[in-house]
Amino acid sequence: MIAGSLFALLGALVLATTPSDAPLALLVVAGTLLGFGQGMMNMPLLVGIQTAVAYGKRGVATSLLNFSRSLGGAAGVAALGATLNAAIGPHAEELAALLDPRGQPAAGTAAADERALLGAGLHTVFIGMAVLAVITSGLALRLPAHRFEELPTETILEP
Repeated sequence: MIAGSLFALLGALVLATTPSDAPLALLVVAGTLLGFGQGMMNMPLLVGIQTAVAYGKRGVATSLLNFSRSLGGAAGVAALGATLNAAIGPHAEELAALLDPRGQPAAGTAAADERALLGAGLHTVFIGMAVLAVITSGLALRLPAHRFEELPTETILEP
């Protein structure tokens, strides 16, 4: 849990501190670290929740974890999308051509300004992600350690 949260924090911090003219490879590495860290947190969290409840309640606990993960993901995407919208909102119409996957890349000063505006908006989102990663790492450090020999016998599956 802790290692995963630290990988995610490292990836988020790299994204938050990377200038807009950074090489694509750096962004790929940062995104990979972020995703790798989040993936590393999933299984320990699931196992930790399942070992903290009685065997008969594991289905409920697992369902609640998956529901909370989905709800948190939706809320996070909405919050970070709103952050991006607030950052570029007044200029959203100007960025429409830049964001159109079928459009032709524009050249000149106007295109550079549009890219800079989008980059600034994404930088704001990356800072928000870094703040969330700091909170996640702090919470991961506060999780109690489980010792199987100390758990009540009804929480451990007998063969």
